[in-house]
Amino acid sequence: MKSIISIVVFSLSFVFQIGASNLDSLIEVANGLPDDSSRVNALLEISAGLWQTEPEEAIKYADEAITLCKKINFPKGLALAYKNIGLAHYIKGDYTNVLDYWLQSLEAYRSNGDKPGISNLLGNIGAVYFNRGDDPNALKYFLEALRVSEEIKDTLRTATLLVNIGAVNFNKPAT
Repeated sequence: MKSIISIVVFSLSFVFQIGASNLDSLIEVANGLPDDSSRVNALLEISAGLWQTEPEEAIKYADEAITLCKKINFPKGLALAYKNIGLAHYIKGDYTNVLDYWLQSLEAYRSNGDKPGISNLLGNIGAVYFNRGDDPNALKYFLEALRVSEEIKDTLRTATLLVNIGAVNFNKPAT
């Protein structure tokens, strides 16, 4: 059942994966961009293209995006940069760092009022707790994510969260 939750996390966090030659081109373009949101977006796309295969490189580009986001006050980019770093740590199985970065991402999404981002991160955080065997916290985050997903009428996320909540309840011993 935990593998199903992991699959769900990645299906809901799907990020467009770009080919190696396109990635090299994007890196070259990013290096020539001024320090503005277009450079942040390029760095984030590079990070997204790397988190599954080269998590340390993905973290490097997302860290650069974080620095630039803080410099130019670009909170939307900041939320995604923290999320990408969390995804890279997830691939590495480093759940402590995943939670640290995803909680920072969640806070950034909340400060932006980005409800789809909030719902996504709440569900992802719930999945980390589920994978760690912490069913009470998993349920807490899944239920909060469910509330937000229903509010924004995101039926796919709502259905996924209901499955996740069912998985948590499946773990409970029969009484």
